[in-house]
Amino acid sequence: MYRLSIKETFSAAHFLDGYRGACASMHGHNWDVEVFIVSDKLNQMGMVVDFKDLKRITKKILSELDHELLNRVLPEGLNPTAENIAKYLFDKFKTAFAIQEKNNVLKVDKIRIFENRNSCCEYSG
Repeated sequence: MYRLSIKETFSAAHFLDGYRGACASMHGHNWDVEVFIVSDKLNQMGMVVDFKDLKRITKKILSELDHELLNRVLPEGLNPTAENIAKYLFDKFKTAFAIQEKNNVLKVDKIRIFENRNSCCEYSG
């Protein structure tokens, strides 16, 4: 099995409904997102996928969140915790990578997000 990963960043604000503490107030993070893709085959070029294409798709998905209030972007009723954001992104990437590239099926393996350099969350399906 081959596993690729890339890391990109977006900036966004959120607040946690029902939370007792500072995070109940609107605040922002520079979120780092690592996307892990797996495949058991290589394409004709000997790649799982071109990193350039992986970065393009990742930037497109993250652009929907960049400089937004995540409480308005995530589905209604979904509190924008790191855990819920990781699952939301996993589902977005799963849809984006459910493509075939000449006998090569790309699959999102996991998403890792960091709200800061010391706190991260992973989600895998």
